[in-house]
Amino acid sequence: MTLLLSAVAVPINTVFGVTCAILIARNEFPGKLILTSMLDLPFSISPVVTGQLAHCCIQTLLFCVAIVSLLVGLIPFSP
Repeated sequence: MTLLLSAVAVPINTVFGVTCAILIARNEFPGKLILTSMLDLPFSISPVVTGQLAHCCIQTLLFCVAIVSLLVGLIPFSP
């Protein structure tokens, strides 16, 4: 199972990595600094910290969506 997943993941990561590298190196676009920082983040700090940071960001986003949905009336609220 591990070898199968590795055999699938490595080519996908290779294509994604090479494509990102070419696009970042050849083009100037808004947010390029943020994108390169996000791509370099796992090399700078522990993967556990990166995962926790991503988890916190996603939870915050979901919380904001829930609050806006309550305020707009998409989710009924009864105290």
